[in-house]
Amino acid sequence: MMDMNGRVVKTQNHGSVNASELSAGMYLVRVSNGTESVTTKIQINK
Repeated sequence: MMDMNGRVVKTQNHGSVNASELSAGMYLVRVSNGTESVTTKIQINK
Protein backbone atom coordinates (compact mmCIF):
# COMPACT_ATOMS: atom_id res chain seq x y z
CA MET A 1 0.00 0.00 0.00
CA MET A 2 1.39 3.38 -1.01
CA ASP A 3 0.33 6.93 -0.34
CA MET A 4 -0.26 9.24 -3.29
CA ASN A 5 3.39 10.41 -3.09
CA GLY A 6 4.58 6.86 -3.79
CA ARG A 7 5.79 6.11 -0.27
CA VAL A 8 5.13 2.56 0.94
CA VAL A 9 2.97 2.84 4.06
CA LYS A 10 1.94 -0.81 4.54
CA THR A 11 3.03 -4.20 3.25
CA GLN A 12 1.30 -7.56 3.54
CA ASN A 13 2.39 -10.92 2.13
CA HIS A 14 -1.08 -12.49 2.02
CA GLY A 15 -4.60 -12.16 3.42
CA SER A 16 -6.42 -8.99 4.33
CA VAL A 17 -4.85 -5.67 5.28
CA ASN A 18 -5.80 -3.79 8.44
CA ALA A 19 -5.65 -0.12 7.46
CA SER A 20 -7.08 1.24 10.73
CA GLU A 21 -3.81 2.98 11.68
CA LEU A 22 -3.61 4.86 8.37
CA SER A 23 -4.81 8.44 8.06
CA ALA A 24 -7.83 9.33 5.95
CA GLY A 25 -6.89 9.88 2.31
CA MET A 26 -6.21 8.27 -1.04
CA TYR A 27 -3.92 5.24 -1.33
CA LEU A 28 -2.69 2.92 -4.05
CA VAL A 29 -2.98 -0.82 -3.42
CA ARG A 30 -0.96 -3.29 -5.48
CA VAL A 31 -1.95 -6.96 -5.51
CA SER A 32 0.38 -9.48 -7.13
CA ASN A 33 0.31 -13.24 -7.59
CA GLY A 34 3.96 -13.48 -8.66
CA THR A 35 3.37 -13.27 -12.41
CA GLU A 36 0.72 -10.55 -12.65
CA SER A 37 -0.08 -7.48 -10.60
CA VAL A 38 -2.97 -5.04 -10.38
CA THR A 39 -2.86 -1.59 -8.81
CA THR A 40 -6.01 0.23 -7.73
CA LYS A 41 -6.77 3.45 -5.89
CA ILE A 42 -8.75 3.39 -2.64
CA GLN A 43 -10.03 6.10 -0.34
CA ILE A 44 -10.00 5.77 3.44
CA ASN A 45 -12.55 7.89 5.30
CA LYS A 46 -12.46 8.41 9.05
